Amino acid sequence: MFSRHNATTIGVLWLALGLLVGGPVRASTSCSTLTPPIALVPERPLRDNSAEDLARLRDIGMPGYSVPDQSPFTISPDHKMVAFTIRQADPLANSYCQGLYVADLTKPGSARQIDAGGEIIYYTINNLRGLVNPSGTPAIITPAWSPDGRWIAYLKRMDNVSQIWRVRADGSSANAVTTLDVDAEAVAWSSDGSHLIFSIRPALADLHRKIDEEGRGGYRQDKRVIPVAGPKPFPPAPVAFEYRSIDPATGVIREASADERIRLDPMSASGVQNGTQALSIVRGNKVWIVSRFPDLYQSPNVLLFQERNDRAPVRCPSAQCRDHLEGAWLSPDGREVRYLRREGWANSQLALYRWIPGKAPTIALRTDAVLSNCQDANGLLVCGRESSREPIRLVAIDPVTGISRTIVDPNPEFATLRLGKVQRLHWKTAYGSESFGDLILPPDHREGERHPLIVTQYTTRGFLRGATGDQYPIFPFAARGFAVLSLDRPARWAEAKARVGDRRTWEQFERENNRDWMDRRNVLSSLITGLQTVEKLGVVDPGRVGITGTSEGAMGIWFALANTEGIFAAASMGSCCMDPKSLMAVGGEAWAKVLQESGYPAYRDRHDNFWEGISLAENVDRITIPLLIQVPDDEYAMALETVATYREMNRPVDFYVFPQEHHAIWQPAHRLAMYRRNLDWFERWLVSGKSKRID
Repeated sequence: MFSRHNATTIGVLWLALGLLVGGPVRASTSCSTLTPPIALVPERPLRDNSAEDLARLRDIGMPGYSVPDQSPFTISPDHKMVAFTIRQADPLANSYCQGLYVADLTKPGSARQIDAGGEIIYYTINNLRGLVNPSGTPAIITPAWSPDGRWIAYLKRMDNVSQIWRVRADGSSANAVTTLDVDAEAVAWSSDGSHLIFSIRPALADLHRKIDEEGRGGYRQDKRVIPVAGPKPFPPAPVAFEYRSIDPATGVIREASADERIRLDPMSASGVQNGTQALSIVRGNKVWIVSRFPDLYQSPNVLLFQERNDRAPVRCPSAQCRDHLEGAWLSPDGREVRYLRREGWANSQLALYRWIPGKAPTIALRTDAVLSNCQDANGLLVCGRESSREPIRLVAIDPVTGISRTIVDPNPEFATLRLGKVQRLHWKTAYGSESFGDLILPPDHREGERHPLIVTQYTTRGFLRGATGDQYPIFPFAARGFAVLSLDRPARWAEAKARVGDRRTWEQFERENNRDWMDRRNVLSSLITGLQTVEKLGVVDPGRVGITGTSEGAMGIWFALANTEGIFAAASMGSCCMDPKSLMAVGGEAWAKVLQESGYPAYRDRHDNFWEGISLAENVDRITIPLLIQVPDDEYAMALETVATYREMNRPVDFYVFPQEHHAIWQPAHRLAMYRRNLDWFERWLVSGKSKRID
């Protein structure tokens, strides 16, 4: 449906390679379950959680993520209503249902649908190593309230083009405002509400047409090509945006004025400095979060307050209001600052603070939950909230008391499901890095019982759904008798050791991380120490341990299998692999250059001992455990060297490729298939007897 500019900063090499081409998922023909029911919570859960339950969860935005300036919900100008979007997968139809809703902030259960339908709009990475790349993941949908609160504008994709739509807040008069032949990519109201301001990129459409014409004579293979995604070149970046203004009453379009363009980027007109990450203005007072060194790759952030424009900004001097700040707001009178800060063991918690300039900050709330896209609503903070056992819901938090109440629960049926017990565990790596993970036990766990264990990797924040990549169904694993250890990787080695003001570039930090695989050794130490911590609890069988991972998590598998023996009995990965004969070649010229700048050997040096630390193909003589590989079609070529080597050595390997998919698997039928296959894979190899589905 609708989106703002989708610029993404890619911080992990494998993720950067994987976010490539987006393909459409067809619209569902039946969306009768999209609107959440008003359900009573039963006295006790009725049944275990299944893969199907996870696959059909309703989502508000991207689970577990908060993207600056891209929120799936917005507050009305009078601070009484919230507009938000819900998306629900339909695995049977392999489609998504999506709708626009409004709810009264004071009345739980008041959500009502005001529009529905449209095709999925996908993220576009506007500049990834000099190329424009569709990502294949759904964009965050941001409703835009008119200044008088009577209308909501949004982007809606119909017939393969994203148009501007508007609907009255009461749900009447939903209609398309534009009939463009190129995608509208962002929308905002003019200050007086008479026009809608939007951005387009006609030049991008022209570049795509020229590339199609080039194909008539053969695609030149150069830096525009990422071979793993196919031989067709990608458009070179950056591609300039153009800005238009439309009168929704008449349909007349003209070029947007400079003042109108600012409506799409209010931060640019705020007068605050470069590197600002959050801004709140109330009664002429301002508070904002800014990087101390905005020109550096790594910089701590600080909190600044300014009383009217004629006063100098004041920096909060306390250690509790610098570094890892995630949002800042002013109280209704503009005198008190409320802000969120990540802190605690390995920054695993989120704290809500209050600060009156001239006084010390005081804490109102500290939680293990994820709070995302928080916005002020007349003194309350409206946030998306996820905890380990609860999918996302919209909540209102009192910043004085820290007490929250639910505004919208998009998945009330989830309260009827039995979930395993979750325990947060802390430990340190052999190198001194703080680490943590969540241990999930089966709902029927009894004292003294030892379960086969499955490890998931990369992050363990928010709802424990399918781990990073959403492919490994954690609570359904527990329902089948497995224990699960969900790991959060420790901070990157070089960055964690750096001093404030370190002027090294990302490539230079990566060189230190990759020197003797130091960062990966630290991650492996966290994994091993986490396993030892769980084993001491006496709840798992150390002889039946499986390991999983996608993207960065898959790198954890490769390095663990290449550098340990006898720990793991089976593995499943959603990304594969880093082998010397294929990585540099199929990743493309730009990818190879990035790798070499960050410490990888050149292609001509592919037999360097460097690869023995990470390559499954180079270690096939030692690695004998069964491998399940499930990957998207635009990454599958990266797996061929490992698969061919394994099969040549008669090692157990099962290899599946999902069509029209990308780094993150998003087609509902594919995700459910991955859930089910992972459940059966580990039943086959960690539990006696074989799965019928695997057979």
